[in-house]
Amino acid sequence: MNSIKKTRNFFIVQTIIGFIAIAFIIWGQIPDDYRLGLLYGVAASFSTTGVLGIFNSVQLLKNPKKAQQIEIVKNEERTIFIREKARSTTYIIMLYGLAISALVTGFLNHRILSMTLAVLIMIQGSINLIALGIYAKKY
Repeated sequence: MNSIKKTRNFFIVQTIIGFIAIAFIIWGQIPDDYRLGLLYGVAASFSTTGVLGIFNSVQLLKNPKKAQQIEIVKNEERTIFIREKARSTTYIIMLYGLAISALVTGFLNHRILSMTLAVLIMIQGSINLIALGIYAKKY
């Protein structure tokens, strides 16, 4: 039940962000190109997924038996191992993808894009080292 309540709260915050974006679309003084693209996307995606997530969370909270099954599945060792393995693989693939993209864009003389990708690689590496240090002390 605890993780379902946390998920519900996350979706409430997500819905609020979507509604704030809608308010900016209606009353904000933002240039039309941004309003049509970015804000419409943020407003539609955040508010829609937020409302649907709240609805699903409320349905689960009304059915405690199903909520308990989901809690057990989420906290099962095998599920946790698979989730962590998938995250690790995704991190490595994204890191190599960014590195290759930075090199290719550098060779094609797209300096700003290449430097942006290189900075993203450095940020990912720094965050990874910080997390490794924290978890090494914790465990």
